[in-house]
Amino acid sequence: RDTNDEGSGCCCSSGRFCEWSSLDNGHYIPRGYMRYRYDERNCNAQSKNDNGRLKGNIPEYRRFIIKTYGAQVEQELFLGSKEYFKPDANFYLDIIRKYLPNVKTMLKTKTFETQNYWTNLNRIERTYCNE
Repeated sequence: RDTNDEGSGCCCSSGRFCEWSSLDNGHYIPRGYMRYRYDERNCNAQSKNDNGRLKGNIPEYRRFIIKTYGAQVEQELFLGSKEYFKPDANFYLDIIRKYLPNVKTMLKTKTFETQNYWTNLNRIERTYCNE
């Protein structure tokens, strides 16, 4: 989602342009807080350096969230992460059903090697999406 067709993208916290293999799915609110683990506003391309060595580079990530989504969203993510949330099976099935078509569409536009991704997507679709 956060890369161009050749697979390069901008790190949300440092602003550096990186190849897709040097990017992680960075989370503003740590992914252990399940309510926002898959929320697109909380998941953005982040360099492996910022996500790992700099432990998310949170001050800069916060600036990115506010600039991109607004202060109200930053507050929603922050305050919502403090509330108890226990996902159930339907929570995960809804996520799979929501994002599977989006991922397929994105992979069709990428020019880098995507065969391994297609193999996994097809397996997920067979397992979880056949009614």
